Amino acid sequence: MARLIVMRHGEAEDKSASGRDKDRALTLNGQREVASVATALRTYIQPPELVLVSGATRTQQTADIVFEQILQQPVRIDNDQIYNADGDALLEILRTKTKDANQVMIIGHNPGLIILLYWLLAVDDNVNPAFIGDFPPATLAELVFEDKDLNNLDYNSGRLLSFLRVRDLHKSL
Repeated sequence: MARLIVMRHGEAEDKSASGRDKDRALTLNGQREVASVATALRTYIQPPELVLVSGATRTQQTADIVFEQILQQPVRIDNDQIYNADGDALLEILRTKTKDANQVMIIGHNPGLIILLYWLLAVDDNVNPAFIGDFPPATLAELVFEDKDLNNLDYNSGRLLSFLRVRDLHKSL
């Protein structure tokens, strides 16, 4: 079975010094949020073999914090195509860039990530679409697929295993 972990970057500053959206960095709160989710990832979810990361500053910083928490270091591929990618582009990136890995993580942006999740989740998975639509910064979703790798990733083929939002982690503490 293949697994995909989809993670949105942490809370980012409203504006970067350069004025470019791509250069926006994580806020201190965003760094703390990502650290909380990364700790939960390390504790409760099997770490990925491969991590695909958007080239934006906030996703790079998110990945750095996640990598600090993961004991077994996965292969990391920074990919500028993930930045502002729509669901179709993300699906194609996952199909072509995963190198036959069966445990992959992608760190990116909304709305592309939410669209990707909607498309991948099986219709009979009993997941309310509004639940997935609430995908704030530093949220993580883990899906499993019957195929052994993600090269043949298809619509309505995934089952949701885990869904971690920072506010839900804090409620359980």
